[in-house]
Amino acid sequence: MDDKKLKKTCTILMVVNIFLTFCVFGMPKIYENKQHFYFDNTFPISHTQQIRLNADIHTENEAGEEIVIEAGSEHKAIIDDERAIVFASEDDDIEVYYIQLADLDYEDITNDYYEEAIKHNEQVKAEAPRKYMLYRLSNIFWFVVPSMDWVIEYPCGIVGGLIAFAIEKQRFKRLDMTDELKRFVTTDIVIAIVIITITALYQLFPLTCR
Repeated sequence: MDDKKLKKTCTILMVVNIFLTFCVFGMPKIYENKQHFYFDNTFPISHTQQIRLNADIHTENEAGEEIVIEAGSEHKAIIDDERAIVFASEDDDIEVYYIQLADLDYEDITNDYYEEAIKHNEQVKAEAPRKYMLYRLSNIFWFVVPSMDWVIEYPCGIVGGLIAFAIEKQRFKRLDMTDELKRFVTTDIVIAIVIITITALYQLFPLTCR
């Protein structure tokens, strides 16, 4: 291989390594745990009764403020012979209300709720492997997938690419002889293999959230 072809090969390898460095620096380093895709969007299954209100309930919260739990809303509840403990959401929090049974007009929808919950959970778990695979691919190819984290990813990637460019440029300037060009090609091939190997190993054993 003559010097002209060697220099062309060097240039190609430089571009490859700069791009790989850009990818590695910008790539997200911590990933969502796989279990999130299987369980986060599932409905809880418990032995608590599920009811639908047929009429409004007027009661008070812990602050003594009067509130209305509207007819048609569905809630978990524990019902005995005299009263019901109704778990209702208020301002994104779950509040517990003690309601006299005589004041409670409701329909027991426990069986329907759990049938729907089981069906929903099965669907979530069936779709989880595909969603997780797409999520992991989107992290590998982060530079072409829109993300809310682009403000961090792209600057990090660009910094890494610029560092690699500066190093490769300095190395390339010093090349004069055929043997040096061959060493440059060999070194850059080794660098590319190391970067790809480390990245692949990290993708197989990534750091994840809880």
